[in-house]
Amino acid sequence: AVTEATPLVYGPQQARIDIEILSAMRESHDRGNVWVDLPLTEPTRTEREVEAKFVEVYGNPRQPEKLASANFRQGGTRYWVANWE
Repeated sequence: AVTEATPLVYGPQQARIDIEILSAMRESHDRGNVWVDLPLTEPTRTEREVEAKFVEVYGNPRQPEKLASANFRQGGTRYWVANWE
């Protein structure tokens, strides 16, 4: 965008890829800095831990009606598990 003077194009698909890379980097670290292939084909350890913490704190995300009155903190559960803001 800078070199061609065009609008920056960044949307949900690019964000998903960025999060997948971040998750793969964390998984590589958790496995002793081994290579992790993309695309990821199964949930990573960190993803499983973040979801487990979410269920523990807020409830099952697959039952949204039970989450209607939840008080979600900034950063959600990923900060507690992975130290991600």
